[in-house]
Amino acid sequence: MPSSVRVFCVALVLLFLAHASPAQFTPFVPAVCGVAPFTDVTDLNDPFCAWIQQFKNDKITAGCANGKYCPDAPVTHRQVSVLLERAMRGTQTWDPAQGVYKRTVVIHPVPGDDILSGKRLLDGLAAIADNTYLNPYLLKIEPGQYNLNGDSLVKKAYVDIEGSGQSVTSVYSNTSAGTIQANDGEIRFLYISASGTGAVALAVDGIVTMRASTLLVSAAGNIATVVVSGNATLTVFDSSISASGSGSFVQGIGVFDNATLRLHDSYVSAWALSGGGAQALPVNTWSEADVYQSTLFGLAVAGSSAYGLVAQGADGLGLVTGSVLSGQNGSAAVFGPALIKIATSEVSGAPNNSGGTITCVGDFNGSFVALNTSCL
Repeated sequence: MPSSVRVFCVALVLLFLAHASPAQFTPFVPAVCGVAPFTDVTDLNDPFCAWIQQFKNDKITAGCANGKYCPDAPVTHRQVSVLLERAMRGTQTWDPAQGVYKRTVVIHPVPGDDILSGKRLLDGLAAIADNTYLNPYLLKIEPGQYNLNGDSLVKKAYVDIEGSGQSVTSVYSNTSAGTIQANDGEIRFLYISASGTGAVALAVDGIVTMRASTLLVSAAGNIATVVVSGNATLTVFDSSISASGSGSFVQGIGVFDNATLRLHDSYVSAWALSGGGAQALPVNTWSEADVYQSTLFGLAVAGSSAYGLVAQGADGLGLVTGSVLSGQNGSAAVFGPALIKIATSEVSGAPNNSGGTITCVGDFNGSFVALNTSCL
């Protein structure tokens, strides 16, 4: 290794590799520096301080001498061999086999009984009591059908939920409160559905990420498959979200009350089956939706209106890039002082602008004919 490689660089690389979680698809980020880890590492705002602190906490290094870390000293081959072996094989405080989570709780279904399976899932989550930032859990759900029987799975802080694949792990309930309620962390590899009047599959009121999942609501009354509200932020990757119903409105993902949605490589649809309007993605006052390489589709079989994207109210904002927007009555709609920006996307159906602003750049219709700056 060249002598120009410094100690703090080695710390960052080793910890990134050791703590990385392939199942979670996200890199490890150490806790911020609370106190100076060494006498010569005293700037708590230095971006390397947290990594050096974690390096010390994991006992991969004890520093150079006399309470110092010597962050700018070169590293020899001999020193690197020790650091690598400790990072890969573990120390008194770091077990490389545990990954990001301190413990994994596995939920097994009850063969032939989806209600008892659902109760087992609820009880398994309820039994987790020592979950903290320093003691995160993974709730792993094995293949099966889990009927929550009208209850909601209320996700706990520092407990991520992982199914065994959206085609084999199904969680469902008859509820308008959300089959799953989440305020932090990650949900992935699940099929989540809800039934009953006003049904909701996922209710988000914090900072949540969802990956590779399928969500479905098919019910009477006003429904939204996903509700993001109350300063919440939901980030979605590689998922399919659908709503079909007979209420006055049917929504795929509803973004309300100063909330934010970031949608990546996903499909969202809303089908109004009788008399109501369909909105794949409505964005209300003070809220924002950023859509990347996704499809938004709205259809009203016998209803008044159907749109892919709707922004309404003060500062309702929709940003779309490289996506497909389609609706029976228009690809998008703006009501009131709201704003939609669409770039390099397929826009099928002229948008409806009722008092807001729609800006289009590099867009085209379903026949690949270029559209103007109003998507016309």
